[in-house]
Amino acid sequence: MKQLRNIVEINEELCNGCGLCVLGCMEGAIEIIDGKAKLVKEIYCDGLGACLSHCPTGALKVIQRKAEAFDEKATIEYLKTKKTQSCLSTAQNKPLDKTGEKLNGSLNNWPFKIHLVSPDAEFLKNADILICADCAVALAKNFHAEYLQHKVLLLACPKLENFDNYQPKLEAIFKNANMRSCTVLRVEVPCCRGLAAAVENAIKTSGSKIKAKHIILTREGKEALSPFL
Repeated sequence: MKQLRNIVEINEELCNGCGLCVLGCMEGAIEIIDGKAKLVKEIYCDGLGACLSHCPTGALKVIQRKAEAFDEKATIEYLKTKKTQSCLSTAQNKPLDKTGEKLNGSLNNWPFKIHLVSPDAEFLKNADILICADCAVALAKNFHAEYLQHKVLLLACPKLENFDNYQPKLEAIFKNANMRSCTVLRVEVPCCRGLAAAVENAIKTSGSKIKAKHIILTREGKEALSPFL
C-alpha cells in the first residue's frame, strides 16, 4: 500500500551514469541501467538521501510523494542475494614498477566496474582500455605495472555477474569510445571464457575495427597465451 513519504527522485537528463550514487546507497536501491541511475524498487529506498552527496551532477533529490513504504526486512534479504562485487584496494602506498620506482598513479578511472561505467564516460574516449576479470587482478604478480599502467580499467566477473546485461553496454562502449587499443586479461578457467566471448561479440556487433589483445593467465599467475583474435 502506498503512502506519502520521502523518497529519492532521479533526473535522468542530469545523470551521467558515473555510478557513484550506487556506491553511496547502502540499501542497494539504485542501479545503473542502460547508462542511467534507476531506483530498483521503492521498498528499498529509505528516503534519507545518503546518496545525494555522491552525485556530481545534482541528478538526485529527495521528494515527497506517494510510494510503497520502506521495507527494512526485504532490503536486508535483497542485499544478501546481490552478487558480491570485488573491489581493488585503495592502499596508501602506490605499487612499484620493475625498477622499484613508485608508479605515477595506479588507477586512472572511477568507476571501473563495467556495470557502473557509462558508455559515454569521457575517460573511455581515445583510451587504451583493459577489460579484466576480477580474479586476474589477484593472480597477476605485478598487475599495476605490467597490465594497468596508462590504461582505463573495466573490471568484471563473468561467473558471478549477469553478462547478458553487459553485452549491449560493451557494444555501446566499442561503438562510442573510439578507443586506441583493447586488452582482455582473464584466467585459464572455463568461466572466464565468457568475458572473451562477450568482448568479441561486442566488437563484431558494434562495427568496431579494433582488434582485442587477449592475455590468459594460468592459476599460478603466469601468461599462458597472448593471441590477437
